[in-house]
Amino acid sequence: MQIVKGNVYVQGQFLPNKSLYLSENKIETIEDTQISEPFEVIADASDGYVIPGFIDLQLNGGGGAYFTNDLDEDGVKTIFKSHLKYGTTTFLPTLITTSLENILKGIALTKQLMGNRQYGVLGMHLEGPYFHPAKRGAHPPAYIRRPTDEELDQIISHGKEIIKIITFAPEIFDTYQLEKLRNTGWILSAGHSMATYQEAVASFEKGVSMVTHLYNAMSPLESRAPGLVGAALDQKVWTSIILDGVHLDYAAARVAYRLKTDRLVLISDASFKDAAIKGENLAGLAIEQHADGQYYTQDGKLAGSCLSMYEAMLNAIRYLELPLETAVELATARPAQVINDDTIGVIKPGNYADLVILNKDLSLRLVIQDGKVVNPSLS
Repeated sequence: MQIVKGNVYVQGQFLPNKSLYLSENKIETIEDTQISEPFEVIADASDGYVIPGFIDLQLNGGGGAYFTNDLDEDGVKTIFKSHLKYGTTTFLPTLITTSLENILKGIALTKQLMGNRQYGVLGMHLEGPYFHPAKRGAHPPAYIRRPTDEELDQIISHGKEIIKIITFAPEIFDTYQLEKLRNTGWILSAGHSMATYQEAVASFEKGVSMVTHLYNAMSPLESRAPGLVGAALDQKVWTSIILDGVHLDYAAARVAYRLKTDRLVLISDASFKDAAIKGENLAGLAIEQHADGQYYTQDGKLAGSCLSMYEAMLNAIRYLELPLETAVELATARPAQVINDDTIGVIKPGNYADLVILNKDLSLRLVIQDGKVVNPSLS
């Protein structure tokens, strides 16, 4: 199969008039010329851009389904389909604060789906339940808790090869518990935390290598108390941002990019796309849509975003004033780098054929996932 000539994103730059050749679900070669036989043309990228499929490291829901509420195959399929048409070809279904029983159920479901690329599941992001209560955000307070060795051992035993990222408040963990997490090989991410600058830096030295949704649900940057925000901006750790103009002002995002140029990554943190959550509850918390189109809990906390990774990329171009090449990287190669997956996020021979074709005006032309064309209709 072939994708005929377009501007193909390779190693951080667009190479003009290239054709991609696919073998089943992998990229075989990148060529200068179009070959008619024996290849079937599956897409025409003329005057457009061919980029890797978007990778979402924190995706909660979409299409009316919510991972923590809908822990079954149909729920995951609904979530994935609602974001796939916007170019997200792989993702980490994200389980928020819940019971141990549900955590283990989420791990088992993720394990079941990881082997089948039609679901786009790379592994699981466990966001919670070990948070500082003052920074719980829209997570249900009944399940916010401190870690115990016994519970950590159970989660690690079941999820060692399944969980890719765990978000937690590092200041409520002791050194021994942090070492338990570090030995899993998971990406340890600080979030929903009241950590002081000193506590945050100490956790970075003990294996925490990321900060989840910078600025949101964490101790702020103040002149004499830099907090987790200050530590994230000051230290060489990955930081993710929800670039929707609601979770953080675009000016704050520009500051983050200038300080974290090569350590910033886009996430959607989407709970909603195309439809509200069935039953209007988020893991047991009542939610409502406000006039701004966003969803909030009854006490006024944002309940995730309505963002797609495609829109996040466009916002990076418009509001962070980034070139297309850099914005693409923040939504593709960098997420892959965070979770150490070199089979996605980059267009090169041998990688999976997860691709997005953009028109010259950056509107979506086509999505290809696992070598198959996806209708990108946004209706």
